[in-house]
Amino acid sequence: QVGLLEVMEMAKLLGFEAEVVIIGVEPKEIDWGLGLSPEVKEKLQKVISLALEEIRGA
Repeated sequence: QVGLLEVMEMAKLLGFEAEVVIIGVEPKEIDWGLGLSPEVKEKLQKVISLALEEIRGA
């Protein structure tokens, strides 16, 4: 399994250099299930707003 860091390093080696911004929410717990937890749902609008700000500023 290849992680995000490895993918970014491989891309750099191939000449694909770009700025990457990661916006995330730390989960309260990681468990099996469908849908988002109430805690993540609560943060979703903030994540969307941050992503839109980043896109508009690009």
